[in-house]
Amino acid sequence: MEATTLDSQDGLKQIMRRSAVHYTTVGDLTYSVLRQAILSGVLKPGQQLRQDALADSLGVSRLPVRSALLQLASDGLIVMRAHRGAIVSTLSGTQIKQIYEARRVLETYALRQAIANMTPERLAALETLADQLDATESGEEFVEARFAFYDKLYGTDGNPVISSLIERLRNDVGRYWLRRRVAHGHEPEHSRLLGYVRRRDADGATRWLEGHIRQVAEELAALAENPTAVAAGGL
Repeated sequence: MEATTLDSQDGLKQIMRRSAVHYTTVGDLTYSVLRQAILSGVLKPGQQLRQDALADSLGVSRLPVRSALLQLASDGLIVMRAHRGAIVSTLSGTQIKQIYEARRVLETYALRQAIANMTPERLAALETLADQLDATESGEEFVEARFAFYDKLYGTDGNPVISSLIERLRNDVGRYWLRRRVAHGHEPEHSRLLGYVRRRDADGATRWLEGHIRQVAEELAALAENPTAVAAGGL
């Protein structure tokens, strides 16, 4: 099983340097850095996480690392196993399909609600965010751009419970496709979705979303069963 590698150590240090100015406590910072590292693929599915190596990479003691790992286990991003330590959680192809089916139900509902309550100001902000998201190729930046787009689209402030459930499910699968996302002329998917939103075509938007979710679920399920394959999309 893959333990903390030199590449992941370098990646952790880079995230730590970028994040340090935004947090006031070592515990919050450690949790945020490790979470970003998992979601961006710096720490990969199935990778073993050793507390001493993580503490050394981040320049902190083992106490905040252990606290962060317990919180990440509660989030479902890692698994704590007796006598084996922490491991970045993995998913089977069947589990990925189940996650995407749950997302299909939640997101089509959230999308219809969003279209019904759309304002010109919110739409303009979404168009800017969609352009940024479709133009972004790197892992961590893509995670941040994706969160900003869907946070605005589904309206976290007006629908916090469903929005948090959707984001949790996105995080569960995101680390599978994110580090394998291939930028070879991918289509502007999110701008296309906004075309339906702009026309207030809820039926068209949900049909597109269901088709896209189904396609990505099949690709990632196959990818989970065959880790050497490469997926070229992601939602």
